[in-house]
Amino acid sequence: MPIAFQSAIVFWGFLIPEISDRRYTIFAAVIIALAGFLAFLDPSYTIADIFYAGLIGFFLIFTLYRSLDWIGGAPDFLLLGVAVLLGICLFLLEPQAAFYAGLLLGFSAGFDIETIKNRMAYPSSFFPKIKASLVGLAGAVLLLLVFELAVSSAAVFLSGIILGLWITLFAPVLFIKMTFSKREGGILSSRKS
Repeated sequence: MPIAFQSAIVFWGFLIPEISDRRYTIFAAVIIALAGFLAFLDPSYTIADIFYAGLIGFFLIFTLYRSLDWIGGAPDFLLLGVAVLLGICLFLLEPQAAFYAGLLLGFSAGFDIETIKNRMAYPSSFFPKIKASLVGLAGAVLLLLVFELAVSSAAVFLSGIILGLWITLFAPVLFIKMTFSKREGGILSSRKS
């Protein structure tokens, strides 16, 4: 199946209800449609492969949103364990998609740790946002250049984890240290018991 198309559906589709902005919804729909069109142009995929990849992607989003009540009440350590376990299982099931499995693990684990420990508040003014964006983008590009050297699937999986952690955990910590943004409150659990 076209993994890039399926990943685009899951990533951009998940953020549509989270962000709830008409401009973002249109932007995400265009990206998903473009990924589907590019998968359609690839002769190694059949129309059925593209259809099934889209169906699985939408099913994953639906399942996630239907389980948000359970997720909101689960302890933080359990959610972190599920994030790590899911990423490892996806890597073992589909080693060709090692980078995506690593990104999922890095994003999930980094987001859980960031909401527990760091809790970055986004800056309200424009210039700190631009500075943070430039630093974050420069770090991501630098990491991607270093990861080009990875050849084994385990190294590619690890590179995805590191990039996911950079985006969701390391960069926000750096933004607070560089005073681009501030921390919301102290170190507390983000979920209510």
